[in-house]
Amino acid sequence: MEYTKHGNSVEGYITFNLYFESIDYKEDSLLEQVKFTTVKELFSMMQPDYFEGLKEENNAE
Repeated sequence: MEYTKHGNSVEGYITFNLYFESIDYKEDSLLEQVKFTTVKELFSMMQPDYFEGLKEENNAE
């Protein structure tokens, strides 16, 4: 996670890897970033429900 604060504004990125098995059964990964611009967005992204949503969205376990 990258976090930057400038006066009253807050911004940064949540970075995570998506691991998956390719067609030839080799493990691969994809780096993803989601930007937040408020503290409320940051705390929302840190909740278990957010991660469960990412899992469902990407058919992950």
